[in-house]
Amino acid sequence: MQSAAAQDAPPPANYAQTAPDSDPPGRIARLNYMAGTVTTEPAGASDWSYAQVNRPLTTGDQLWNDKNARSELHIGSTAVRMGAQTSLDILNLDDNSAQLKVAQGTLSTRVRAIAPGSSYEIDTPNLALGVNSPGDYRVDVAPDGSSTTVSVRSGSATVYGDNGQVPVGAGQQVTFTGTSLQQADASGAPGADPFDQWAASRDAAETLGVGALCVARDAAIRISMRTARGGNTPQYGQVWTPNQEPAGWAPYRDGHWAWQAPWGWTWVDDAPWGFAPYHYGRWAYVDDSWAWVPGQAAVSEPPVYAPALVAFVGDGDGGGGDWGVNLAVGGVAAAGLAWFALGPGEPWHPHWGRDHDWSPRYYERVNNTVIVNNRVDIHNNIHNTYINYRAPGAVTAMPATAFVHGQPTNRLRRIAPKPAQWRNARFNAGAPGIAPVRQSFGPGTRNAAYRPPANVMARPVVGTRNPGVPAAFHDRLAQNFAQGGHGRVPGAGEPIVHTSVPARFGAQTIGGNGPVANVRVRALACAGADARRHAGCADGGWCRRSGRSVAGRRRTTGQWATARRAGTRLRTWTDGGRAQWQRPGVPRGTGQRTAAQRANAAGEWRTASAAICGWPPDERHAATAWSARKRATAR
Repeated sequence: MQSAAAQDAPPPANYAQTAPDSDPPGRIARLNYMAGTVTTEPAGASDWSYAQVNRPLTTGDQLWNDKNARSELHIGSTAVRMGAQTSLDILNLDDNSAQLKVAQGTLSTRVRAIAPGSSYEIDTPNLALGVNSPGDYRVDVAPDGSSTTVSVRSGSATVYGDNGQVPVGAGQQVTFTGTSLQQADASGAPGADPFDQWAASRDAAETLGVGALCVARDAAIRISMRTARGGNTPQYGQVWTPNQEPAGWAPYRDGHWAWQAPWGWTWVDDAPWGFAPYHYGRWAYVDDSWAWVPGQAAVSEPPVYAPALVAFVGDGDGGGGDWGVNLAVGGVAAAGLAWFALGPGEPWHPHWGRDHDWSPRYYERVNNTVIVNNRVDIHNNIHNTYINYRAPGAVTAMPATAFVHGQPTNRLRRIAPKPAQWRNARFNAGAPGIAPVRQSFGPGTRNAAYRPPANVMARPVVGTRNPGVPAAFHDRLAQNFAQGGHGRVPGAGEPIVHTSVPARFGAQTIGGNGPVANVRVRALACAGADARRHAGCADGGWCRRSGRSVAGRRRTTGQWATARRAGTRLRTWTDGGRAQWQRPGVPRGTGQRTAAQRANAAGEWRTASAAICGWPPDERHAATAWSARKRATAR
């Protein structure tokens, strides 16, 4: 098979110095099942639309299950299931935390694992439920928001309210009213009702027919593999071939494109199994058929999400710079786009740019998923080859207007020029620099005929921390493309770049965590710096642990940045003196929890008063003296 030479530009000159602060999350949620009418309003969208399976979900996205509807999504290996007339708002979702809002209805969750230093919280009008350990949990919120029932079948949780906190252990069910943890009823967990039985059947289905998988820690991989046949190849190792695909099929053929900040253009596939193979691993044309190459699981880190692992190809004739290609639409030439799946060992490039520099660490993690016996070093990518470019039917093309409008490819795709017909093929292993328009944010289907009850979606909830502003409302990537010379598709509409924050995020400011209109942060039992810790320390969760403050240490900004960068890899970091920095909830450098830590199932730090208090956050502006009691109980 012949191959095409790639023309990708290398990372920018400041590649090695880029800090991870601007990296997108490596984790998202995915909608993988629904029955009945389920609608969604993604962050940045202006309308509610009918939801679609395989849609990635992130901070700011909302879901609504109508009457008799059920849905299921996954966050890594954690399953989240919703019953009828249930609302879900993703308040925060990143590599270390998941914060969900349920203003009405029923939500159950099966937690298979909680990584050290991570948090999982469900906020309702009456309380905030903090999950402390793997297990099965359920919350039922009354239609008027007056009460919340918490059921713990296995595991342990902590319920937070205005009057402190209440532990809820395995086999318990407690109903709370108001926001001060008034207990209206407490009993043992009841027998399984039809919703519980459905959830249990979904859990059982996830584990059926699962063999040794390369990225098995992610539930999407396990689900996908039940619809494929496996095999081994000398070059790529374990591969998986989809079942019952028609002749001439190719990956990234049936689905649509959507804009999702901060990643940009994102592929949403139509196949029931079509999530993991399009956001992890690579594709190869093996023995006259397409096979997915998942790669090998990271030992210390989960796989990193990518919006679409494709290369776009163009010749500039379509009016869009490198992404443009001429297509015949109704006998008339029109601007189009064409793409194909990246092969094993071929790097995918984030959108490098002055205002969107992602770190080399992210670049390495997102590309270090597939090992090829004769692999190409991902750093030496200027002269890499795209092996899939000339595979039969590999290239899919569609009109540019349909692309940015999120239209389905199965109705609008066109026959792309054959490789031999390209005059001067140019490749972009990432995505085209096209700005989104109003239709780019939805799921590519018609708008919903109704909206969820406004009073339910706006209902305030109790939380232990303020969520961040969704990336859709400070989308620098969209802004860069809108300002570029080739970032607009003629006739597709004006680019959409959000510069204001919706009212439901209240007085929050871009780049910071301010007050939120519909999230009422509970008052903690401890005060001052200790209380601020529980709401999340600044700069990646790193907090000063001991030693003199900056007033006595004269610690520099550079040292602070070093501590933040270390946060992705280290438990503790010493700034050269007596002071150390630590992420709350993560054991010290010895890896062993102290007695004070063991006393709290959540892995938080406790003071002698048993209030959840941690090390004080950033002490750059004042010297804080610790009392003997605090020092003794925190050691």
